[in-house]
Amino acid sequence: MDIHRSNPDLSAPYDLTGTAQTRDAAASLPIWCPFLIRVHPDVEGLNDDLAAWARDFSLIRSPEHEQQVRRADFGAFVARVHPNARDLRLVAQWYLSAWLLDDLLDEEGIASSKEATTLIAAELREFRVDLEPPSSLMRPIPLASACYDLWRRTAPTMSREWRGRFLSHYRDYIASTVRDVQNYRGRAPDLGNYIRRRRINSWGQSALDLIEVADRDEVHPDIANSDLHHSLRTAAVDVMSWTNDIFSYRREDAHANRDNLIAALKASQSLTWPEAVQTAIAMTGTETKNFIRACKDLQDAHPFYNVPPQAWRTVTQNLNAIGHWLAGSLDWHRGSGRYRIGDATDMKSRPIA
Repeated sequence: MDIHRSNPDLSAPYDLTGTAQTRDAAASLPIWCPFLIRVHPDVEGLNDDLAAWARDFSLIRSPEHEQQVRRADFGAFVARVHPNARDLRLVAQWYLSAWLLDDLLDEEGIASSKEATTLIAAELREFRVDLEPPSSLMRPIPLASACYDLWRRTAPTMSREWRGRFLSHYRDYIASTVRDVQNYRGRAPDLGNYIRRRRINSWGQSALDLIEVADRDEVHPDIANSDLHHSLRTAAVDVMSWTNDIFSYRREDAHANRDNLIAALKASQSLTWPEAVQTAIAMTGTETKNFIRACKDLQDAHPFYNVPPQAWRTVTQNLNAIGHWLAGSLDWHRGSGRYRIGDATDMKSRPIA
C-alpha cells in the first residue's frame, strides 16, 4: 500500500486531493473518507513498548490478555491517527489506557459495581488543573495509577487552559460511560438520545485534545473556545464514533451491549441489520462533509480573530491533523483484529431486546 509520510499541506485547511487507502479495500465497507492516510515513521516496536508499559502498571492480567491486546494492534492505530507526533509513545499510552478502561467498564462488569465506580470517581478527582500533588499516593485501581502517571508526564507541558479543557472532556467521558453501561446494556437506545450521548462517551473530544499534545502545539484559546471550532470538532467526533460503531457492533452485541448506532437505527427505524449498517455509512459520509464545511467556515472567519499569524498556522495544522486522524482510524478499523467476529459484511438479522 502506498503510504504518504510527508508533512500536511499547510496552505490548505485540509487535504482533499487523495482517496483514503486501505489494506483490503475489496473486503471493506464503503465508508467515504477523502483524507490521506499517513503513518508515523516510529510505528515499528510500538506494540512492544505498549505491552511493556501495561505490564509495568499491572494492566496485563494474563498471557492471553497480552495476546489479545497485541492482536488489536493499537500501535498501528496510534501511528495512523497521529502521524506527526513528537512523542508517539506518550500519546499511545493514553490511548491504550482508554481502551483498557473501556473494556473494564463495558465488558467486565466494573461499571455495575457501586464500590468500583466510587473508587473511579475518587481517583478522577486527583487529576488537578493546577498540578498540585494528589492528596493520597494510594491508588487502589492499577489503571488509575497508570492514568495519573500519564497526567503527571503530560500536564506540565501544556497550558492551564488546555489542562482544564482536557480534564473536563476526560471526566465527562468516564462519567458518561459508567452511566451508559449501567442504564443501556441489553437494549437498543433511542436514536436521538444515543447520538447526543455518543459524543460524550466516545472519548473523541479527549482524542482531539491529544492532537495538541502529540504535535506539541496548542490551538489558540480564542479559537479553541469558539463555536466555529466546537462545530467542526463535534462533526469529527461523530465521524470517529460512528465509524467505530459500524465496525464494533457485532463484538458489542456478543457482549449483550446494544448501545450502538447500528442497533439504535435498527430499532428506531425498523430496519434490517444490513439496512441499519448502510444507513450508518451514509450518515458518516454526510457528517464528514459537515466537518469539511465547518473547517471552511472557520477558515473564512479568519479576519474576525485577532490572533498572531503563527497561531493561525497552528489552527490550519490542527485541521489537517483531524483529517489525518479520521483517515487513519478508518484504515486501522478495516485491518484490526479487535472487532473481527466472523465476516463483518455478513450481517444477519437478529432480534434487539
